[in-house]
Amino acid sequence: MEKNTENFKELEELTGDKSTLFITLYAKAKDYHSDRSILHDKKAAKIVDRINADLSLFQGKADVATVIRAKHYDDWTKEFIQKHKNPLIVQLGCGLDSRYERVNPPSSVIWFDIDFPDVISYRKRFYSEKPGEYHMLGESITNSRWFREIPFERPALIIAEGVFEYLDKEQVCRLLRQLTDYLHKGELIFDVISSFSMKISRKKLNKNMGAAHKWAVNNLKEVDAMNLDLKRTFSMSLFQSHYFNCLGFSKRLIFKTMSLIPLFKNMIRLLKYKFER
Repeated sequence: MEKNTENFKELEELTGDKSTLFITLYAKAKDYHSDRSILHDKKAAKIVDRINADLSLFQGKADVATVIRAKHYDDWTKEFIQKHKNPLIVQLGCGLDSRYERVNPPSSVIWFDIDFPDVISYRKRFYSEKPGEYHMLGESITNSRWFREIPFERPALIIAEGVFEYLDKEQVCRLLRQLTDYLHKGELIFDVISSFSMKISRKKLNKNMGAAHKWAVNNLKEVDAMNLDLKRTFSMSLFQSHYFNCLGFSKRLIFKTMSLIPLFKNMIRLLKYKFER
């Protein structure tokens, strides 16, 4: 099959941390074609087909964990929409994720997907905005300009899936403060990795993509102390997710074993915080 040179050229230009969006895209497309699909992300599979380039570089041993993490974020997003009238959903570092289509929110929801300008430019090859409902903003999430674009008075769900580990602690702390200063009330859902997780992933990320994790968390009290306006309501080791029960026996056994060993158990943790002023 002939390579789509235009898409491939832009793929090569998304380097460093930006290129990691293809890790999650590839994992979701692979899951879609699995006999035991968890996420059923048809859009991811279609995008991979349209890119028509060799994405095997982005395949990893954590593909299943990536999909299960996304499934939990989908669940929490749907729950938030059900609980709140006219909510705001803001997804930071959206990459090529199709959560908006998977969740399929009602028209009362205003949704913003935010990422670097060149990522959003590439994203617009595959997604279209809906006036008054779905928007894509090309801004670095550490640049406060994007706050001017979102309605602050609505109950807000801020999603940062696989994002904060690519920022340093000071950047995360500043962003958390900006969120609670600007928005009236809402929830923040994100994940953190341990220093052990950072160590074992560093070599592959740097070698294959020129990317690097910058922030690791071994004690959740460190996160709690970063912004006292944020109150933690939930935390979970990803490897204790009930969605691993959907896998075949051998994979279930591997992840069950990992969930029992503290060093592995805390490699990736999912967190929920609430805020109100």
